[in-house]
Order: sequence, then structure tokens, then C-alpha cells
Amino acid sequence: WLLKGLLGYVPDSRSILVHAGGVMAWYNVEFGTNYSFTNLIPAPERGTPAQRFGMFNDSYSAGGNSYDDNGSLSEGAPLIGTGNQNDYDRNAALTWMRNQNNFYGGETVGPGTENNIYPKFPNVAYEAAYAQTTHLNTSYNKLTYKLWGDFVYNEENVTAAFTPPHDGVTRAAIFDPLYDGRNGMEYIRDRLGYRLVLREANASEWVKQNDTLKFEGKIQNVGFGNIVNKKNVSIILKAKDGSNIYTALTNLDARDWRPDLVSRADNIAAWRDLNFSINMDAFGEVSPGGYDIYMKINDPKETSTNKRCIQFANHNIWNTSLGANLIGSTTVAP
Repeated sequence: WLLKGLLGYVPDSRSILVHAGGVMAWYNVEFGTNYSFTNLIPAPERGTPAQRFGMFNDSYSAGGNSYDDNGSLSEGAPLIGTGNQNDYDRNAALTWMRNQNNFYGGETVGPGTENNIYPKFPNVAYEAAYAQTTHLNTSYNKLTYKLWGDFVYNEENVTAAFTPPHDGVTRAAIFDPLYDGRNGMEYIRDRLGYRLVLREANASEWVKQNDTLKFEGKIQNVGFGNIVNKKNVSIILKAKDGSNIYTALTNLDARDWRPDLVSRADNIAAWRDLNFSINMDAFGEVSPGGYDIYMKINDPKETSTNKRCIQFANHNIWNTSLGANLIGSTTVAP
């Protein structure tokens, strides 16, 4: 009844952070199913009530005797399945979060013992990419951050094989040469949530005032997580000589720019389409001349000019006053 009440009260455009067991318990009552940590809810469709739930982990990467992060990952287990704690499975909990395609994060904890691999590299980077971690508390327990800060991020250290005790499967994390020689904290910091990089940008060299502006590009989300809430994706034409600015809304959905387990630039399979065509009359009466093309991504409810806008990770393309990213240029002809 609590989750049902929250769904009815919180605006549809916002997510609700709970625990996985609670979501499954709500789903079972609502739809007459019997989902659990050993029988997971299928990945929900975007916009459905089930997809609105994300998870807060109160002991992120703690591991613990049952590998359940001090009970945070398994919280709600008595409400689902057989109600037996033994039905909980760490891999299933992480898969549930990945399937939700929503927020996941929380408060980090210290290493506990020297044998606890969960909060350490390379395991922590591997799990964060899989579960799509979006946020972590920066001040609750700084022991974990010291672990990450002391970790030298290089190929030998990152790709060292590790075997989590919860399933005994030996794994290896993916090394990103962009961070070679830096520290683990920098890598985690830059990967929390989404991180968008413009990979290709090809705009119409020129367009007539009554014609169509066309753009073909590629974008890569190199972060752990997704863009969860719907965004407006607008195109701004800013005159190179003068102060004229024209804006038009596209039909692009930033939530489609999903991350991949491999965030390296050479993973072309993770590059997402960034194509649009806009009739020039959508901008209004655009004067002839040269224009820079900017892409602005912000919350539909935002009323300010440049706040709460998404900045790409590329260097030297961000315009603070517009709250937009430079993606090309064109000439408008009469």
C-alpha cells in the first residue's frame, strides 16, 4: 500500500527509491505474481509504474556474511518468494537493478577486512558498470574513498583476475586507457551516473530559410548509469556575427543513450545515433548568415535559460550562457 500510494502521489516524471524486495512484493500483490530474488521481474517497459522504482543501497559494496551488503541488497526478502533469506542471490539483486534501468547507489562502507574484495578495485568497477550505479554519498565513510584514491589505475591492476566469494566465478574488469596512471577515485567519480561524449557530428553545410536542417552524429554514454528522467533536447542556432538566437525542439529522447558494460571510446557498438531533421520554420524567421549549432538538454519543467542542463564531456564545446553544447555550424541561405 505504501508503494502504491507513492506511485499515485509522486509525479510520473520522477523516480522512487526503495529496496528491491519491496518492489517485488508490490508487483506480486498488484499483478498476482510470485517474483523473488530467484524469479526476477522481467525488465519493465519505460513509463510503466514498475519501471519508476530505483534502489538505495545503504551499505554499498560492503559484501557481508551473506554477500548482501549488510542486508541492504536483500532487504524485503521476507516479503517475497518463500520468505527465506537463503533465496537471496547477489547476482540476482544486481541483475534486478540493471533491468530496472533506474537509479542505484547509496552510502559506501569501509573494507571491513583485508579479505573483503567487494569495495575494492577491480571488483567495485565491474559491479558498478553492471548495476549501473548513479550516485554515492561522499561523506558517510571515507575509508572506501581512500581505497579508491590509493588504487593506481593501470592495465595490470585493473585487469587482474578476481573471484567474488558469493559465486566463485573468476572475472576481469575492462581497462580504459584514458585513465592510465590516474587513481581509482577519479575513475569512479567520472563514471557515476551518465557521462555523454559526442563522437561524430555532421551538419548540413548550408540550408535554405524554408528548407530542412539535417544532422547526423553519434554519442556515447561512458558513465555507469542512464539518463532516467525525460529531457527536452533542443537545437539552438546562434549567429556567428550578431546576437540572433533561434531555438527549436527535437523529438530525440536522451534516455535512449544507454551505457554499455565497456565504456571505452573504441567500443563503437556503444555509440548511439544522434540524428535529427528540423524544418527551418520551427526556428521562426531565421535571418541569412553563418550560425553555430548547439544542442541543449534540460528538464522539461526548467524555466531558466541555462540551469539543470547536461554538459557533454568533450572539451571546449560548452556554452555556459546558453547551457548548451556546440555540435556544428551551418550557413542559412535565402
